[in-house]
Amino acid sequence: MTKEGRLRKDNQPAMYFDSSVAIYYWMVEYVECHVDEDDERFLKKHEQPYISVLKTVFKTEKRIKKVEELRKQLAYGKVKVLPVISPLVIFELNKWYAATMFRELAKEVVDQKFILSQNEKNIGDWLKIIMEQYFQDMKKWKGMYIRKRTHDDISGAEQIIRETWLNSSFALAHGLHGLVQVDLINFDITLHKAWREAFEYAYLQVGLADIIHILAAHHLGCSYIATFDSDFERVKNIIKEMLNIEVICNDIDKMLDILMDERYVEDK
Repeated sequence: MTKEGRLRKDNQPAMYFDSSVAIYYWMVEYVECHVDEDDERFLKKHEQPYISVLKTVFKTEKRIKKVEELRKQLAYGKVKVLPVISPLVIFELNKWYAATMFRELAKEVVDQKFILSQNEKNIGDWLKIIMEQYFQDMKKWKGMYIRKRTHDDISGAEQIIRETWLNSSFALAHGLHGLVQVDLINFDITLHKAWREAFEYAYLQVGLADIIHILAAHHLGCSYIATFDSDFERVKNIIKEMLNIEVICNDIDKMLDILMDERYVEDK
């Protein structure tokens, strides 16, 4: 990074991945987990009948398959355009992860339709109650050497926190493998930007988070923005004209064509 907060010239050109792409990218992290033939046969033999049905259904989900290919290429291929994410993506990924994992846990004790119908504010309220209980539980262990704790010492609240808290070590080593995380340094949002540079985005009903992603991509000096958010379609020509950034919306094949120098070919 330069002192101004832009990517250095040797890290350009770059493609800015917004949260909509990064979350899907995280969801398909399993493609890097190799299973040998014996394990695969064992898993298939013991899987429940509904699993094969669901596998057949989701095989037709084109976006998932495309993102699987995107992840494989960024993890194992050679890029000519740097794929980057900013701290803004980490915030939104953390929010999505906490809500998703909480819903999964809650399905064990409440009706599935009920928990899926709850909005993020309700989930945030429940997580706050659990976090407060966790802090109360941890007071019991204050001053105690952590390795003296056994599995039985872990409270229910702590278990939920562990399951719903985005693990930064896992994210760096695996979850976001293939994407380059960059800082936003000297990134300011001035009244001039609000009234002039970014006014049209808000006027055309682009959300606040998306507007900040656009400004962040420009600040970093990125040449491209990759997104699955259809709001970008309305303003992509404006972004190109004003910021000289090309928006690639939903076209994963085009993302790959721009990103890749040498594509990874999986051994058969």
